[in-house]
Amino acid sequence: GTAAAKAKKGWHVFQQQQHDPVPEQSCCKQQCNGDRPKTKQNVMDNPMKDVIALDTGSSFSSAFNKELLTEVCNAKDLMQMNANAGSRTSSKKGPMLGLEHVPWHDEESKANVCSFDKLQQECKITYDNEKENAFRVHADNGIIKFAPRDGVCAFEASEEHKRNVAAERMKNNQQQNEQ
Repeated sequence: GTAAAKAKKGWHVFQQQQHDPVPEQSCCKQQCNGDRPKTKQNVMDNPMKDVIALDTGSSFSSAFNKELLTEVCNAKDLMQMNANAGSRTSSKKGPMLGLEHVPWHDEESKANVCSFDKLQQECKITYDNEKENAFRVHADNGIIKFAPRDGVCAFEASEEHKRNVAAERMKNNQQQNEQ
C-alpha cells in the first residue's frame, strides 16, 4: 500500500473568522495567501504564531510554529489530518513543553492546536463561566488559562515559556551532537 494508506487519521475543526464574510478553515489549508507557499517569514508574520488554540473538535494536537516545539523529528508513523477544507498527511512530530502527548508539526497550518480530548487525559480541566470566561488547565506547574481570543479559546505562550522551549531545544541539540 501507499504511505497515506498506513496513516493514522485525525480531525481538526478549528475555524477562524476572517474580515470577509466567509470563514476560512485554518488547520488544513493547502496554501496560504493565495498560491504563495508558506515560508518562515510567513509563519513569523502570523498573529497566531505564539497562540495555542484549545479545540474540542480535534482528535490530535498540532503546531505550525516549530519554535513552540523542543525539537522536530520524523515520526514513526504518519497522520492524515482531515478537516472541512481537505486532507493532508504529516510525517513530523515534536514535543511541546507541558504536554505528555507529542503534537504533530505541520508548517502549512495556520494555527497551533491543542486537542481538548488529549489534554483532558493528562490534566484536570475546569470551566465555570460565572467565575471566569476561560478553560482552566490544572497542570503540574500551575493553572494555564485558555481564554477567548477573537472567538477562540486560546493560550498565548509567554516570553518566559518561549525562553524555556529554546533552552530545552538547545539542550536536545547538544545531546544529539554528543552522540
